[in-house]
Amino acid sequence: MLFDIRRIQFHTLKEFAREYVMIVVGILTALAMEHVATTHHQNELAEQSRQRIAEELRLDLSEVHKAAQENAARLKQLAGVSQVISEAMASSQTLGEINQRVNAAFGGHGKMGVSIPVLRHESWDVAIADQSVGHIESDALRRYSVAYAAQRDYSALNAQGGLLLLVAPRAIEAIADLQRGEAEPAELRSVVALLTAALQTSQSNLLDLQDALEKSLKDEPGGKTAKAS
Repeated sequence: MLFDIRRIQFHTLKEFAREYVMIVVGILTALAMEHVATTHHQNELAEQSRQRIAEELRLDLSEVHKAAQENAARLKQLAGVSQVISEAMASSQTLGEINQRVNAAFGGHGKMGVSIPVLRHESWDVAIADQSVGHIESDALRRYSVAYAAQRDYSALNAQGGLLLLVAPRAIEAIADLQRGEAEPAELRSVVALLTAALQTSQSNLLDLQDALEKSLKDEPGGKTAKAS
């Protein structure tokens, strides 16, 4: 709204007051309309960012569920292998026969790795970059912040490697001996015990992350992703 002060004429104080009020009201109205438009735009961006973040966290949670299921299956397999080794050591079987039994318990491939989920954070980064994160409702923003912090902590723990990194060379050597039929049962049992401990630690960290992601999505429209068995 534009005013040309040169065209405004008044002869009395009353006329001046009337013109003054009209100008002030016009300016305030224009500012209010601009504020409403800006707020509406910010709210739209915030809602779009919230939807993208929630979808990203759902995808991450799905990846975590998948990795947790795979690790649980591997722990079960390692328990079975440990039982086979103990039974074989108590028998009078030859070294080659023991190696065959243990290799069969591993499914013939001796896979001992840990499943680690692929965690995304691009939507969160974009929301920070375009500043829409500052207009997301405070409770939702707190939940998202906790979820992405849990992801960072989990990724940092994986980067360190921990016990799995220490036992990996020994496990690789034991598997090579196993496939050649030359692995000593006592060494195999020790390696399996270390791998089990490392996998249990990794699984515990993964389940902590799963819990954090589920809590972050609890109050989102559509609820959380179904928990893995």
